[in-house]
Amino acid sequence: MKIKKRILSIYLLVVIAFLCIIFRLSYVKIVKASEYYERALDLWTRSAPIAGIRGNIYDRSGNLIVGSKLTPTIIAIPKQIKDITDNSKKIAKIVNCAPEDIMKHLRKAVSVEILKPEAQKITVSQAVEIAKLDIDGIYIVGDSSRYYPYPNLLAQVIGIVGIDNQGISGIEYIYDEYLKGDGGSLQIYTDAHGELMDDLSGFYQDAKSGYDLYLTVDLNIQLSLERVMDNAVKKYNPTDMIGLVLDPMTSEVLAMASRPTFDLANYQAYPQEIYNRNLPIWKSYEPGSTFKIATFAAGLEEKVFSLDEKFYDPGYMIVDGTRIRDWKKGGHGDETFLNVIENSCNPGFMTIGLRLGKEKLFKYIHDFGYGQKTGIDLLGESSGIVFDINKIGNVELATSAFGQGNSATPLQVVNAGSAAINGGILHQPYILKAIANKTTTLLTKEPYTIRRVISEKTSSLLREALESVVARGTGRTAFIPGFRVGGKTGIRY
Repeated sequence: MKIKKRILSIYLLVVIAFLCIIFRLSYVKIVKASEYYERALDLWTRSAPIAGIRGNIYDRSGNLIVGSKLTPTIIAIPKQIKDITDNSKKIAKIVNCAPEDIMKHLRKAVSVEILKPEAQKITVSQAVEIAKLDIDGIYIVGDSSRYYPYPNLLAQVIGIVGIDNQGISGIEYIYDEYLKGDGGSLQIYTDAHGELMDDLSGFYQDAKSGYDLYLTVDLNIQLSLERVMDNAVKKYNPTDMIGLVLDPMTSEVLAMASRPTFDLANYQAYPQEIYNRNLPIWKSYEPGSTFKIATFAAGLEEKVFSLDEKFYDPGYMIVDGTRIRDWKKGGHGDETFLNVIENSCNPGFMTIGLRLGKEKLFKYIHDFGYGQKTGIDLLGESSGIVFDINKIGNVELATSAFGQGNSATPLQVVNAGSAAINGGILHQPYILKAIANKTTTLLTKEPYTIRRVISEKTSSLLREALESVVARGTGRTAFIPGFRVGGKTGIRY
């Protein structure tokens, strides 16, 4: 009986064990099947990331300024490569590098290795040659890099893009989240030895393009500006040069350029201070006689003079015992206040400033946007420096009136000039017009009014005065027959 009981007990234990095994297998196979399968796929998966395709950058009319082009990248699964030395030599020959540079990648104990930078973003023809080698463990993934139809157009404004398609400076950095797109990947399934799994097929997940940017820039105006600046550099060899064109009615940037400039595709060959400084918004300087527009506008608005009022310029003016000279030795003699702006007569502007007084003059200086950032949608803007009104006397007041003592950026000077002649409205400058793709418009920007600075009547008088500067005064070389041109010269001395 004892033997039978033992046999029965063993039998029951075996049955219970088998039931437990069956229950466990059923639980794994049915209940937990998807979870364990996902874990297995994760162990088998070799994933090669592919950067998103950056969106294009266009001018206001849809002309391409910056695009993206196909530049494939080579990846490797080192465990699949049979002859590392020989295959390294073959790849290195195609991508023009030392075999050792490729070998160090192929000998790494990793599941997937990107052959960067040696075989990252190569040409399509190089990728085709590598594909012809038919090397086990070597894969080609789609990648892209920036394409510049105009190599240095808007260089500091556009900014640079790194090897991994990330924006580093300029518009490329500011709007990187919109431009960069969504990344894709190449998924390959291998066992622990790196061998492809015959019963599983890998797949390619396409990268997606980012949104496109539309700028306020007019390509034709930009090209003309850059060409004129290039000619001036050849003729005068300046240390630096700044070009800026705004629509005076809206403060949209139509063109912007700096010299020295750089090749956007090869920025590494230039000093950082060249590609990191956008001079029209960064450089602060004494604006000199271009500042006189603000003083003249303030004087007209406050009626401290009239255009036909007589004035005599002996070539200097004495303010609180300090002799401040005119730019023209001997002065301009008898003239009107219209002649004062035509001739850019310093004593005339000092007279306007002293008649206004420091409170009124500096109110208009601030109202025209000096001493504060314009708020343009670009990085690196300076605010300039304006005298503390509580720390200046009549001498500083007089020199401020003709553009000395205070500092400003070129953008502040041009934007203030726009407000002076557009009817008296100061706008916020901007360069981004829209963010969109083929199906969706995310953002459209419109002109933004900051404040009214002068009346429409004063603005109209100022337009006529600035036109007279070009027709009869110091700006005569800018006169164009058949066109109405206004302006103000600036002289450093």
